[in-house]
Amino acid sequence: MRVRRVRILAKLKPPTGVSDVAARIPKAAKGGAQVRIEKYGDGEQTSWAVYIGGTVDWDPVATNEPFDLAANVSAIAQQNAGSFRAVMEAMQAAGVEPGDPVVVAGHSQGGIVATQVAASEAFNVQAVATFGAPETCVPVPSGVATLTVEHSDDVVTALGGSCLIDSEDRLTVRREVFATTEPPVGENVPAHHLDRYRETAQLINASPEENLQNFQDTMTGIVGSAEGEAVLWRGIRLPAGSAPK
Repeated sequence: MRVRRVRILAKLKPPTGVSDVAARIPKAAKGGAQVRIEKYGDGEQTSWAVYIGGTVDWDPVATNEPFDLAANVSAIAQQNAGSFRAVMEAMQAAGVEPGDPVVVAGHSQGGIVATQVAASEAFNVQAVATFGAPETCVPVPSGVATLTVEHSDDVVTALGGSCLIDSEDRLTVRREVFATTEPPVGENVPAHHLDRYRETAQLINASPEENLQNFQDTMTGIVGSAEGEAVLWRGIRLPAGSAPK
């Protein structure tokens, strides 16, 4: 696996709510960035926000794209998926230290990887938000604030089964996107699209529910209020036997 910087975005404000988090998750696009990593704070206390996109390539034949169908299957099966390796290597290359507080969020396959990053305990993940991620048996460590956002008309969330481990640290928000309207004609799994989850995230922001507000307060407490910078990363799967450059 090789990771490289795609673009640096300086002087940005940290996320102030779930809608900001969803808005910063990279959209799945061939050749584009799959991971966005934001750095906040100074040398005494640095915190991070990591955003992970979904499946880019649905071809069953593996290529140099680590966010592909093969990685999707491996991630659901809790194996060492290429997408997971790409995120871990991007975090290391970005300079995330093991003790730095981290918020991780992801859409679809990126949501699975987000929980796996937390479960690995290689980094100090303190909050996780997933949007449209298939159910998995990956246990997020105790004490990690976790928000799971699912659309009841999104079939992708059920692909991994129904064995997600519940805990008192986990909140689940479910919404039927097309409860009062017909799904768009010609769209595959329209309730799974990242844009629809961004709409739901806006509703979460506006919700008066105390537990949802507490999650957002936890998240903003981790990243703080000072400006930071973001780096977009792209992972590239190397052929078997190749050495990263």
